[in-house]
Amino acid sequence: MKIGKGAMTAWTLIIMAMVSYSQSEKTVTIADLEWMADNLAVSVFRNGDAIPQAKTSSEWQKAGQSGEPAWCYYENDATNGRSYGKLYNWFAVNDPRNLAPKGWHVASFAEWKSLLAHYGSDDLAGGPLKETGTKHWKSPNTGASDKDGFHALPGGYRDGTGLFTRLGYYATFWTSTACSRNKAWGRHMSRGDAKVYQNCIGKEMGFSVRCVRDYAELGATVPEGLQ
Repeated sequence: MKIGKGAMTAWTLIIMAMVSYSQSEKTVTIADLEWMADNLAVSVFRNGDAIPQAKTSSEWQKAGQSGEPAWCYYENDATNGRSYGKLYNWFAVNDPRNLAPKGWHVASFAEWKSLLAHYGSDDLAGGPLKETGTKHWKSPNTGASDKDGFHALPGGYRDGTGLFTRLGYYATFWTSTACSRNKAWGRHMSRGDAKVYQNCIGKEMGFSVRCVRDYAELGATVPEGLQ
C-alpha cells in the first residue's frame, strides 16, 4: 500500500505531538495526594497544540506582555531539561487547552498548602521535599532529606525580562492559583534553609511546574479544603 505525502505528513505531526507530550510519570503519594516526582517537561497542550518556545529575551518578554503561553529550557539548553524539566510562564499554566497531561492538573495553592502542612509548616517542609546532596543543589542544601521522594530540584527561574538566574540555588514552582489580575501564587525553596516560601509574583515569570493526579482518576472526590 502506498501512503500519500499528505497522509505521511499527518502521521508525522501526530507522532511528533506524542513525543512532545511525553512525560515521566514517576509519582509519589503524600497526604493522600499523588504528585509527579519530576518537573513537567511537555511542549504541547493536552489537545496537541504546540506551546510556543520562547528562546530569546524579546520572545519571552513579548509572550509575557501579551499574556501568551511560553516555555523554555534554562539558558535554552536542552541538557538542563533532562534534569529540571521546562520553565513555563503562568499563561501556559492557566491555558484552557490544559498544560497537564490527561488525568493530571497543575497543583493549586490549596494543594501545595496541604502538602506543606503534612510536614508541619512552611518553615519545616523544604527539607523533606528537596533532593539530597549537592549534585544539583549548591552547598549547603540545608535540611534536605527527600523524605518521601518528592525530589525538588533547583531549576532556577526566568524573570520577565528573559534573564535566567539561580540554577542550583532555588527550586521554583507555579501553582494554578492567581493572587491578583497580573500575578499568581508561586512556591520556592532555597539551598540555604529548609523552608518553603510563597510568592505572589508576575505571571510573566518562568517557573517549574508540578502536577497532581485528578481525584476522579483515583476514584475519589475532591477533599474538603482543596476545592
